[in-house]
Amino acid sequence: MKILFVTNMFPTQDDSLWRGKFVKEQLNSIIEQSPETLVDLLHIKGKISGGSYFNYIKAIFTFIKLQKKNHYDLVHIHHFLCLFVTIFSPAIRVYTVHEGEVSKKSIRSLLIKMAIYFCDATIIVNHSLFKKTKKSKSLFLPCGINTSQFRYLDKLACLKAINAPANKFIILFPASPDRPEKNADLLRQAIAKISGVDIHILWGGSIPPEKMHLYINASDVVVNIGNYESDGLTVKEAISCQTPIISTRVGNAEIYIKHRANGSLINIADINSLAQEIRYWSGPHQQDSITKKQNSNHYDIDIKKNTESLLKFYRDILNDK
Repeated sequence: MKILFVTNMFPTQDDSLWRGKFVKEQLNSIIEQSPETLVDLLHIKGKISGGSYFNYIKAIFTFIKLQKKNHYDLVHIHHFLCLFVTIFSPAIRVYTVHEGEVSKKSIRSLLIKMAIYFCDATIIVNHSLFKKTKKSKSLFLPCGINTSQFRYLDKLACLKAINAPANKFIILFPASPDRPEKNADLLRQAIAKISGVDIHILWGGSIPPEKMHLYINASDVVVNIGNYESDGLTVKEAISCQTPIISTRVGNAEIYIKHRANGSLINIADINSLAQEIRYWSGPHQQDSITKKQNSNHYDIDIKKNTESLLKFYRDILNDK
């Protein structure tokens, strides 16, 4: 098989938000598990990553050259805008719907639905959207994580590794606080309602992907309270590290989280519930709860199993060609 990944999300040193690490991990996993498969990458640096919309136009010509040179069997697209870059593709086009705003009434949502319609097959990471899709060639496949990296580690060792205080209640907010849709201000407002707990916040946005597991394991609770998600990569990473996570009911959070067993579920913009759940996880029971959960990860979220399903989907599509 010859495959081309086309994406505007791929972690680089000059993108401080490290977008698209799941795309990079998926690509690397294919290379590792299927060395006979040729996998190339066309990374478009869009406006959100410090580039410009003009780069999408330039990428059309780059794509045509790559396709002419390598004769790809399949083009795997990881953002709706990238589908339009591949408009002249003779290869089968597979679109992974990573976007979490499909249900909104907006131009962006309309473009996502157009991309779903015009591609040959879809991979959908959100279970609710998958149940609604009418496309015959579709696969529900949430992003996998590297469970050899995201696993339970000694908290004190991790606190020392990231130079965080050991005598405070540590909250990790893994997203950039500068992204308004992630609701950092709501966390600040919730903390203002809490007394008697000495809280220290670890803010995300510039944490390198290779160190995120240290931050999760160093934390007493992870807070993921965005307005929308397609899947919920942070939720799975926290669960795999056996660190409780407070999440809004977005993406697949309700599939992964058992309320007050491995985390908490709250409604969007519910400051009082957020404060309540932070108090709950700061209680004396928390350490006993986490100890009982060690080595008890029941979630099929490993990147290797994910890649096996992906490669099978590729082959099935090509066989039906």
